[in-house]
Amino acid sequence: MSNDDDLRVDRVTSVQALDGLEPHWRALEELADCNSLFLGWDWQRLWWRHYGGERQLCVLVAWRDDRLVGVLPLYLETHRAFGLLPVRKLLPIGAGGDTSPDDLGMLCEPTVGEAAGRALVDHLLHHVSGWQLIDLVDLPVGGILVRCMAEAFATKPDLMQSTGVNRITYGTAFGLGQLPPKPQPQPSRSHRPKAPPIRTGVWRALQPCGRKGAD
Repeated sequence: MSNDDDLRVDRVTSVQALDGLEPHWRALEELADCNSLFLGWDWQRLWWRHYGGERQLCVLVAWRDDRLVGVLPLYLETHRAFGLLPVRKLLPIGAGGDTSPDDLGMLCEPTVGEAAGRALVDHLLHHVSGWQLIDLVDLPVGGILVRCMAEAFATKPDLMQSTGVNRITYGTAFGLGQLPPKPQPQPSRSHRPKAPPIRTGVWRALQPCGRKGAD
């Protein structure tokens, strides 16, 4: 658990605890300044029912007193890099399986949107352990998660290192000039047309920070 002023951030890791969020999540949907059905309770819960499998829930929730004001739905899975090396990867719920929506990210109440977003990102970067890669894909351009992640790196440059074990990758929504630009491929000797840019690429390595254990 972590605190940002009067906000409390908790982590949900079990299906039972996730189901307990339903009435709060639905109430937040009615207030949130977001028209993405992919962040709604029905779609998120349905996706997890069909694709959760051996993946591990890591849903971050921000509370003000007993009112849910922010949700960052993530999950942790083991991915084998190059088919060999196991890598523990965090992704948004909804990315993976055979689905690829474009409006994932974070659901926040408008009156506390930025504060809730900052609290959730701070908890993600400093208090969630066990991951080696955060793969932020399928995010809307200009979304609150994009802004809060960019702000975290701009105000805390010590988080960003050129080497390290943990990495963060970004989808096309991060191509806003707020973060270091993705490396551009060099022209080939044959001057063939450049291949389209990949949707996700590693920009920076993130050194482990904060406490090593989970809250």
